[in-house]
Amino acid sequence: MTPEELRPRNVQQNYSVSVLTLDSSESGIRELQEHMTSTLETHGLAYLPSLHRTVDTNYVVVAHLPTELRPDDILVTDQATFSVKLVRDGVSRPYLDLSSWCKAHVWSTAVAPDRKHVYVSMSGMRGPIANMVGVEGSSAVLEVDTETGKLTRAFTAFRGGLGHPYTDMFIDIAGIVVSPDGQFIYTCDFNGWQGNGKVIAIDRSTGVPSVLVDGLDQPSTLSLDGPYHLLVANTRQPGGQASGGQVVRIDTRSGASTVVTDIVDVEASLIGVVRLDSGDLMATMSEGTQDQCFVIRINGETGEWRRVWHPEPGFIGSGIHSDGKVVWVAETLRARVYAITPDGDPVRFHQIHDDVDLADPKKMIRGFDSLEAVTVVS
Repeated sequence: MTPEELRPRNVQQNYSVSVLTLDSSESGIRELQEHMTSTLETHGLAYLPSLHRTVDTNYVVVAHLPTELRPDDILVTDQATFSVKLVRDGVSRPYLDLSSWCKAHVWSTAVAPDRKHVYVSMSGMRGPIANMVGVEGSSAVLEVDTETGKLTRAFTAFRGGLGHPYTDMFIDIAGIVVSPDGQFIYTCDFNGWQGNGKVIAIDRSTGVPSVLVDGLDQPSTLSLDGPYHLLVANTRQPGGQASGGQVVRIDTRSGASTVVTDIVDVEASLIGVVRLDSGDLMATMSEGTQDQCFVIRINGETGEWRRVWHPEPGFIGSGIHSDGKVVWVAETLRARVYAITPDGDPVRFHQIHDDVDLADPKKMIRGFDSLEAVTVVS
């Protein structure tokens, strides 16, 4: 072969280059375009590349087809890979890959009533490669268009144009839901396990966040309880010691809160709660040892609770979902999501990852390294 024939060449006709920049001003974009011209040549001619500004350059979302959602689709947040998986017809597939400047923790998802947008909460807690929590300004709620798969908005608590985050919210965003009328996004901020946790309301029309309730311990997740109420799993961890928690019911119109039940005398943390059609509650409990990870059923009238399901071995994610009849939970060691009855009987499961050695529990993924929350699309 001649030297010319050995010369590497790009024969691809169409390609794209992705660039993440913190300066999305007109001058910054122009400067970046000019610097890129020397690397983009076609048939010996340089072209000024077309650059598209994202809504918030601190966050990047890559969507995998299909992006549109259907009833009974299941969304599962995977903290090990900073992604959201889609389970459709029993098959798990990639859906959203998420990136941020500080590798923020992917926590939970919520879907708008018209299924046109999906929302993802990003906690200031670092991901599995670090142990930092409460990184101010790194939390956000991301809005993704389910038709195009594009990031359309990033809700944060930054003062417009100043770059300074508010210090009273958006420290560690966790559970998230959308109101039945689609007007508000509700999310909780567990504030780095430091107390004074909050429930935050985001007006979808304006994007403005406000504190609905504060003074909580460490609210981990929340769920809808009718058109105007939320159930909050208010974790109790004094000094880092798991000590149960409270189920708190919040009126979204007034912010008034009521303690539904107080779970005490247990070395596990209350991390998720939902209401059943019967009026009883189902909740997830978790801690760093496998014997303290289980699902409980709470009597809706007396507040008494009992264990109903305990995966052995197993760790349970915080995000819990119910259609009123069965409850979906994430079991992280096996990388599965389970549907269980109110009496704790598993009726089916979906395998999210295939590379799990079920014969060797020591090699299984645990804790913050894997699945966190489950959302079933209605």
